[in-house]
Amino acid sequence: MNKGDVQRHNFDSNYSEKYALLSLQALFPDRYVGMSKGECPDWYDESKNTGVEVTRALSPEEGYYYSYWNRNYRKSKDEINKKNLIKFEQNSHWDNGILNYVTRDLPNSSKTIETICDAIKKKLELLNGNYTKFKTNELYVFSSDDICEEDIKSIVSQYDVISDEYQTSFDTVFINTIEDLWKYERNPRKIDKYNFSDEDLRSFKEIALS
Repeated sequence: MNKGDVQRHNFDSNYSEKYALLSLQALFPDRYVGMSKGECPDWYDESKNTGVEVTRALSPEEGYYYSYWNRNYRKSKDEINKKNLIKFEQNSHWDNGILNYVTRDLPNSSKTIETICDAIKKKLELLNGNYTKFKTNELYVFSSDDICEEDIKSIVSQYDVISDEYQTSFDTVFINTIEDLWKYERNPRKIDKYNFSDEDLRSFKEIALS
């Protein structure tokens, strides 16, 4: 079965929010440069009447892997909880007896789609609750797993059905799969895919971590 590397910093909301904005600024500088930090939404620009909320599509199983990794990175086996070590030892990779990185089994596409849609629904509930609304409300979703064109079509179709249950919906949904960024605009209905170079990815990470 294919394995996916579990990387640190993925649970750091500040890192994710900065990374999301950097990627948007790289692709659409006129629209996203000059945004201010907020909370519900995470980024906003009053002059453009736009807000961007950032979230991560994380399944419970994936969460266990990240939790184990973030708690135990650079620890020896003797320093790691024995129950956790037994559970994750086959997925743990060591450097001179020190935990270096973790891999996990990649889910099938239907599970990835379900996880992304669940994350979107949670943010739709937030948008229709205690949330500062703008004329344009956007959502940026991180996914640790890759998706294809058929997957994104399924996601946006489900999103359209889910969003009809709410008074307010996100006008644009971005889905980041690390190397690619999918963009779905609801009106008019349009799906676009953008690619990031290795240099872009390194730059986003370095700046977001600074």
